[in-house]
Amino acid sequence: MVESFVIYVTLIFVSVGLAEVARRSRQFGFVVYAIVLYAMLFGVRYDVGVDYLQYLFAYQQPEDSMEVTRMEIGFRSIMLTFKAMGLHFTLFFAFVAFLQLFLVFRSVKEVPDVYPFLMGTFMLGCVWLSYANGLRQILSVTLFMMSLYYTDKKKLILAYLFILAAMLMHKSAMILVVFYPLFALKRVWFSNVKIQILLFLTALVLSNVSLLDSLSEAIDSVATFLGYDNYMEDSYQELRENEGLRIGLGFFINAAVNLFLILFSNKVKEEYKNSYLPIAYNLYFIGVLLNAVFIRSQLIGRMNYYFYGFNFIVGGFTLAYLFKRNKFAFAALLALYVSVFVATLYRMEENTSLFKFFWDYV
Repeated sequence: MVESFVIYVTLIFVSVGLAEVARRSRQFGFVVYAIVLYAMLFGVRYDVGVDYLQYLFAYQQPEDSMEVTRMEIGFRSIMLTFKAMGLHFTLFFAFVAFLQLFLVFRSVKEVPDVYPFLMGTFMLGCVWLSYANGLRQILSVTLFMMSLYYTDKKKLILAYLFILAAMLMHKSAMILVVFYPLFALKRVWFSNVKIQILLFLTALVLSNVSLLDSLSEAIDSVATFLGYDNYMEDSYQELRENEGLRIGLGFFINAAVNLFLILFSNKVKEEYKNSYLPIAYNLYFIGVLLNAVFIRSQLIGRMNYYFYGFNFIVGGFTLAYLFKRNKFAFAALLALYVSVFVATLYRMEENTSLFKFFWDYV
């Protein structure tokens, strides 16, 4: 446990430090160095979740095996290229980790002031837990981030090319084709902070009401359509509704983080109106509500990646804004992120955040 803590804390200081150098120098290359370091470490990580072990198993199977052929052609092609070159699976996982995080930062390349804060929310918010496990869909999500970058610039062809690339990673991305025309019609969907807070608090109340029973048939149909049918098998009930979920301190810390982001949202959107942050916030807020209402459903949580997956993006921009405008609020929000990090590592033997080197197990 101590080893894991030291590794993560060291990675945070070095990666955020490099991102800060990039911010000051306006040199994106220093961010790339930080991403390479992250990718190297996460390439040699082992047993980071059920999906990770399935990808590892697939990497070791023949290319015509069911485990490989059931993957979308884009992700399958990446895997088969690494296999054809005879490369170790750690290089494959490192490449995916690099590509995921590179796409995140490439989508905000034109806003250097956000680099260290975004790296901070990614690491302290333990976003890497899902990034290291849900490889295909996270790649799809990060490609979607690049699509939104071009959507904001009204570059239709490039936006849809990235959505197509996202679909080649995970077919659930087919639902994303509707967003370009929606954002072309209206860039900002949510501007009334009081109504947003009311909706969020209502969603938190509904989190204790099981809505899954009445929606189960619809959930099944949507899950199959979007490519989540593999989650309908042996562990479906566990993924669909985790009745053993504990709503404790972590729940309230995350709720406080989201309240912070909502409270300052209009000011942050105005500060960074020339970035795709206002568009990302729309998706984030929808994701916040879905995440709260269906907090017990891991399956819906997977579907919600395309929305709530923008949480740390909004968080990074909010920290960047508060650092310039409100040091007290900045310190408070940063403390909440540190609390998320500490709480996650405190339960590392339960939530797969324990850092295991592959050579100790393979």
